[in-house]
Amino acid sequence: MKEGHAFYAAIHEPRELRKDVLLSQKSILDSLKKYEHIRAIRAEKEMRAQELRKMLAAVRLVVNQMKTMLPASAVKSKLPETRQAPTPSAKAEARQRKTKLQILEDELAKIEGKLTSLE
Repeated sequence: MKEGHAFYAAIHEPRELRKDVLLSQKSILDSLKKYEHIRAIRAEKEMRAQELRKMLAAVRLVVNQMKTMLPASAVKSKLPETRQAPTPSAKAEARQRKTKLQILEDELAKIEGKLTSLE
């Protein structure tokens, strides 16, 4: 192409185009602002995690020092008591005897009772 020759293109509705471009820029800037906020939060989170690690290390050190200072003792651990299985009651047996139809009828009766209380 020869230098000095300009090429022009017609833009239909330049105001609408300008408005769309500005709205897009605004959206991009809002996204960048949110991203920077998230980066700041992540940095603070990492800093606090490091502080927590340092504190935990200090606590472990103090606990280990305390363990060395305490006298050794023989601690007996309690054995768990054996429990006897509960015998099935008459109520549980009655529940097992119900058929699916009876269970559905009971649920239907409960729902109807709730409906009448709402009215």
